[in-house]
Amino acid sequence: MIGSEIDLTEFQKALDLAATYSSRTTSEVINSACLDVIIRASREIPKADRSKMEKQLIDRIEVTTMSKSGKLLKHPKTTRHPSRLVYNIINARRRMAHLPPLVGEDMAKAAKKFMQARIRSIGYIAYAGFEKANRAFGGRGFRGSVNERSKAAQGYGRKAEQGSLWAEFVNRATEAYKIGGAIVQRIVNEKSREIEAHVEQKLAKQFERL
Repeated sequence: MIGSEIDLTEFQKALDLAATYSSRTTSEVINSACLDVIIRASREIPKADRSKMEKQLIDRIEVTTMSKSGKLLKHPKTTRHPSRLVYNIINARRRMAHLPPLVGEDMAKAAKKFMQARIRSIGYIAYAGFEKANRAFGGRGFRGSVNERSKAAQGYGRKAEQGSLWAEFVNRATEAYKIGGAIVQRIVNEKSREIEAHVEQKLAKQFERL
């Protein structure tokens, strides 16, 4: 989980300073800063290397250009055959669950499902994990709907309102803090310094006009 583990002391001080000298409401200042942190974190949290992942998961790629009747296909059919690693992982998981190993067509279906899930998992923490928080703070979101059965779906955001200036964004994707915690902390600290520098620059310009 990414949320309560992050030290927001300097961030809160910077927001208080910005709100004091901003023409925007305090809640607008807070929400804008939080959305910026969410978007930056989503860009910078490491994603799996798709090409490397495919090399591990795929043994060979077969392209079929002719139909069974011998006619040339308008759109060639591409079949990705799983590597031995995929079969081993599936049956290892089944052994741990005290289930019999899969073979034949059952294994083929399970392998295809496994490979599709692994490819979809690219950017899981960065995007799916912050999806609901992004939208809560007025963002457009990253990748459409989130699998509601996943831990990422438990992430959320809470905007600051004029009656309650408490704002919160949480990423509950699996291993979110382990992989992205330090990155989010750095981004929060950077945003704090940017806010303070902006206020100082704004005050300096006002002083020059006196």
